[in-house]
Amino acid sequence: MIGDYLGQQEEFPLAVMHAYVDSVTFSGMKFDTAIREFLKGFYLPGEAQKIDRIMEKFAERYCADNPGLFKNADIAYVLAYAVIMLNTDAHDPMVWPKMSKSDFIRMNNTYNPEEHAPIKLLEEIYDSIVKEEIKMRDEAAGTGKDSKQKPEGEERGHLVSILKLSLPKTKSSSDAKPQSEAIIKQTQAIIQNRAKRGIFYTAQEIELVRPMVEAVGWSLLATFSVTMEQSEDKPMVVLSMEGFSAGIHLTYALGMDTMRFAFVTSLIRFTFLHSPKEMRIKNVEALRTLFDLCDVEPDCLQDTWNAVLECVSRLEHITTTPAVAATVMHGLNQISKEAVLQALKEQAGKPAEQVFVNSEKLPSNSIVEFFTALCGVSAEELKQSPARIFSLQRAVEISYYNIARIRMVWARIWTVLANHFISAGSHADEKVAVYAIDSLRQLGMKYLEHAELTSFTFQNDILKPFVVLMRNSRSETIRSLIVDCIVQLIKSKVAGIKSGWQSVFMIFTAAADDDLESIIEKAFENVEQILLEQFDQVVGDCFMDCINCLIRFANNKTSHHISLKAVALLRICENRLAEVHFLSFSLIF
Repeated sequence: MIGDYLGQQEEFPLAVMHAYVDSVTFSGMKFDTAIREFLKGFYLPGEAQKIDRIMEKFAERYCADNPGLFKNADIAYVLAYAVIMLNTDAHDPMVWPKMSKSDFIRMNNTYNPEEHAPIKLLEEIYDSIVKEEIKMRDEAAGTGKDSKQKPEGEERGHLVSILKLSLPKTKSSSDAKPQSEAIIKQTQAIIQNRAKRGIFYTAQEIELVRPMVEAVGWSLLATFSVTMEQSEDKPMVVLSMEGFSAGIHLTYALGMDTMRFAFVTSLIRFTFLHSPKEMRIKNVEALRTLFDLCDVEPDCLQDTWNAVLECVSRLEHITTTPAVAATVMHGLNQISKEAVLQALKEQAGKPAEQVFVNSEKLPSNSIVEFFTALCGVSAEELKQSPARIFSLQRAVEISYYNIARIRMVWARIWTVLANHFISAGSHADEKVAVYAIDSLRQLGMKYLEHAELTSFTFQNDILKPFVVLMRNSRSETIRSLIVDCIVQLIKSKVAGIKSGWQSVFMIFTAAADDDLESIIEKAFENVEQILLEQFDQVVGDCFMDCINCLIRFANNKTSHHISLKAVALLRICENRLAEVHFLSFSLIF
């Protein structure tokens, strides 16, 4: 109850949570000790966003009490989640194999390779958590016989499930081969010893299935594939599709990645979307089976998302481009051709849309793979002539579906998206570039609705693509659009901007060097307004970025009156800064 209340986003509960965390002192505490003490006070709530708000505040408070230990609060925030995952991994008997020390270090580096906790500190934390489990308040308090409390392992696993985080995968088929051989020998011995009794035993362990799948899996795949290649009989095709589905499900459940990959890619090949001239009704059945997998068990697709999303892209292209649709089933009768086209259009509707809608259900590693694959497919579409923006549009749409994820996961997604938006925003076709930049603006507006605490930098990361595009674009239209986007962001979200000011001033600094006077004037007007109306906010977050921006305006060679105004603003900043320091000095004494 306490944790649930503290995690609420309404103004008063949020203020209570901030006051509660600020009342705790972490000065001089080791990081894992601080988390142990922090979680003794309450049990983490059952919603990801509530947990996220609490962990952000913890990271901010820990950094404030231990200045200099981390470069920023983002590092402490990521480390806090890494500790929660390690605690689940190390002390849940259902998780195997266990996370190694190098896995733990690599996990912390994944979210920002350039900024992470010191390796020595990570090693110490790993040893501490593995040696002694972190107990939540409900676990530490103990329960009576009549308690309805869940087992500890179930609670830990539930927490990771809520957060949609990814723990280490099960063993690969190569790692498990000796184990499989041992299981086969044990099973044979049991059967031989008890064969005369005629007793039927029901297997309870999933590992017992693995040797059988290893023995017949490749043969089954070959059988299903040959059937699909040679048969037009619908019952045979349906049975083959059921075989593909079962094979993918089994190999995923058993962690047999190589065989799973082969099953999935073979199924995708039988959609024949890469060769519409040779398409038959059985290939539509393969597409239907693939979309059913995306809907029912999307986790199993993992490293095949690129091929899956290529299918969706090709399907959209075939069903919306008459010239391509005309090539489907080339040379066969019109009735069969129309039946296939109608079936394809049906699959291009809700089934294809669900592929993107269901992305919201994917765990952290899978959703990053999904976005990476989608951006890769989009990049190929943008190379076509004319450029296609189907996958770029889908990337924007599913960004909204997934923006409610915890910030640690969204940061990884944004790293992928930002690079793609920079590429799309630099496209030779100005219409594509404008669409990409406007989409970037909308996402930036949406994310800036989230309050940012002290020492965090994610707002700055969100706005960095605008900086890169402003510096590199040769198009006056695009540069002017970027300035307009930033002005709109400032006017609508000015009260909530913190680390984002750094990118804002970097964009205006680039605008100061522009050859187009209208861009320089528009940028300077907003810098002037920011300093006159938001000076106190800017001083605390990025004063030097502001000063460097004014110096660049003062040195611009296009507009002399802007140069003079910039010099005047520098003097105003000097006077205002002196007033702030004088007031602070007076309060001390």
